[in-house]
Amino acid sequence: MNTAIIVDDDKLICRLVASILRTMDCEVMGTGEMGTEVLPLYREHMPDLVLLGINMPKVNGMEALKDLLDEYPNAQVVMLTDLADVAIAEATIAAGAKDFLHKDSGMQDLRGNIERVLRKIIKTPRAPSDSGAVPVEDYTSNLMDILKRRASVRSFTDRHVPDAMVRAVLSAAQHAPTSSNMQAYSFVVVRDDETKLKLAELAGGQGHVAQCPVFVAICADIHRLEDAIATGGGSLAKGHMEMSLVATIDAALVGMSASLVAESLELGGCMIGGMRNQPEDVAQVLGLPDGVFVAFGMTLGFPTDRPPSKPRYPDVGVIHWERYEEKPLADLHQTYNASLEAQKRETSRADGVPWTERLAKSFSEPKRLNLKGALHNLGYDFD
Repeated sequence: MNTAIIVDDDKLICRLVASILRTMDCEVMGTGEMGTEVLPLYREHMPDLVLLGINMPKVNGMEALKDLLDEYPNAQVVMLTDLADVAIAEATIAAGAKDFLHKDSGMQDLRGNIERVLRKIIKTPRAPSDSGAVPVEDYTSNLMDILKRRASVRSFTDRHVPDAMVRAVLSAAQHAPTSSNMQAYSFVVVRDDETKLKLAELAGGQGHVAQCPVFVAICADIHRLEDAIATGGGSLAKGHMEMSLVATIDAALVGMSASLVAESLELGGCMIGGMRNQPEDVAQVLGLPDGVFVAFGMTLGFPTDRPPSKPRYPDVGVIHWERYEEKPLADLHQTYNASLEAQKRETSRADGVPWTERLAKSFSEPKRLNLKGALHNLGYDFD
């Protein structure tokens, strides 16, 4: 289903256009009566289509169009005009509107023109949705609440984390999905201060690895799998991409599950990708046999405080229906840059570096060039 917002001070026209759109599988996400409402409505809903009146109080349609396109240059805007406003409407096309509709034309003409506009402007249909569906916000659960408040914790109290609690977390996590029930993963639980200090150094000097009460190395493990297959009368076909991917994905799934279970018990932690900086050295510190490597680590403990969860990229840019859809990425990037910077300001961490710029600085050059060779030496291949 496509989405739209309508902003016009003529309430009757708003209701009429909205009713026509709904019969065309286009959901009206919001309406307004003043030009000042366009940007807030667009930011909230990121609609496929904006229907915008020209003559409105305070901020007229031309000004609202400019403000919207300044922030979202790819917005699809159609102007709602009176017959007397044709010259102005044509000026809005020059200013970036995609089309205009005569709102004082007859019902059939208006419907036909809306159909024409939809065919012209909305090129990527979305999957049909249940007409009785309720808003996303109306679906809630404890697990959803845990995920939405989840954030990386790097500071811990001195409160003891019992072995029984750690075992409960990891045992529950074992019920995560696993390919063909291979369970190609293992956990190495580390409390020893000297070992944690070595791991912190190998992770690039991450002090919270040394300071956390419990560190869990989450391993891709085909060592145990190889022995199980031998017991069953076969031999493991290892050293190829599929097996390497399966073990890595299994480790990722069980690790995230462990994180969620830990959060549900009021623990906190942080995923440590730095375990892949020097995987052979990490394997030596932990005494890992051939066929085992640490995909990532996880700190565990009771948080000193919980930082707020970072906003995530707009779901409209992440969720695709039926096929991978063309998205207004420039607008979505800008929206996410703004929301992330707003949170950084609220938490006194503003640095003026947008998310897109940070990615460009961090990932324009390849990382961990030694990783492929190191994993090959540990029994994994990605060729």
